[in-house]
Amino acid sequence: MDISCDVIRDLLPLYAEDMVSNDSRGLVEEHLEGCDPCKKELELLKQAQKLPVDVDTHGLERVSKEIRKRKILTVLCVIATIFSLIWSGMAFVLSPIYLNAEQAIEGVELREDGALAIDLADCIMGTGGRKYDNGDIVLATTTSRYNWWRARQEEKKLSGMTEEEIENYVKKLYSKKELSQADWDRFNSVQTRYCFTDVNGVLTIAYEPDFEGYFADDPFAPYTPAEHTYDLFYVEPGLKEPVLLWDGDDGQIYEDLTSLDFLVQQYLIFFGVSLVIGIGAFIAAHFIPNRKVSLCLRILGTIAGSIVGASLVITGGDYLDSFGNRALEWSQFIPSLPFSLSITALLWQWLYWVNHPEMH
Repeated sequence: MDISCDVIRDLLPLYAEDMVSNDSRGLVEEHLEGCDPCKKELELLKQAQKLPVDVDTHGLERVSKEIRKRKILTVLCVIATIFSLIWSGMAFVLSPIYLNAEQAIEGVELREDGALAIDLADCIMGTGGRKYDNGDIVLATTTSRYNWWRARQEEKKLSGMTEEEIENYVKKLYSKKELSQADWDRFNSVQTRYCFTDVNGVLTIAYEPDFEGYFADDPFAPYTPAEHTYDLFYVEPGLKEPVLLWDGDDGQIYEDLTSLDFLVQQYLIFFGVSLVIGIGAFIAAHFIPNRKVSLCLRILGTIAGSIVGASLVITGGDYLDSFGNRALEWSQFIPSLPFSLSITALLWQWLYWVNHPEMH
């Protein structure tokens, strides 16, 4: 059968792809035996098919790798963000805060045994204080937002109990049949101070009322119980004027309470330096044309900014701690929270740079 080259060339693309019937394949092969131009056309078709396949494969592989990279980065960013939020929340609720006198001190009374009983709120984590040469004492108490909330829940629970139910509750708590005054003091967070003076009139405060032989080996003995003639004050948050809790002789205090503890000063310096470095690094990165230097500055600024952010979360922005008793508790979050926030911020920046390669 005499078939024109035009018809055969129409069939050649299908023939090259092996997509023709047996009869059509026989016609094409019979024609190709005596037609060199159609043979050359077939060779060109086969070469054209091979080249695009190789190029497209490499392109698809690169696209696939980029998509996989972005997915992994996105997952890491989400995980790091969730962890940082949880850890920041824990730092915020567990870091110490100051309480004012109304919140912290529920009562002050002088007992028959000579103890000055200071009834603290149940949520108190720690107390700090300063004693002055004239015998006056200034108190400060700390708690955490979590303990403050938990104490409020405990108060609600106890407010619905009768006296007998509360007594049984405390007995069960301490596994005792009889409750002593010390048990009640421990349960109600009552702090007792006993006042003594030596023969030279120097005031000393003791916490255990052991009048028989407790000071037998003391070179300044004998001690005698004395009235609580010193004044007891409480420092309000923000180092405002102290509140008088117990009026001894004069009811006044003239000491300066605005000095910051050395540890707090260190935190303030660290916070200030980090803030300056962070702002300076981002400003410099914006104007420096060198991409590598700019990238390093942005990373440095991110780390410094994370330190500043973590410091604000932990301290609540309140560094006014004249006694330093809160600052000791900050250290449990200082190393870990800035690290967590830095990693999270850097991961999000990396993801942004991957999605916007023209920006770096």
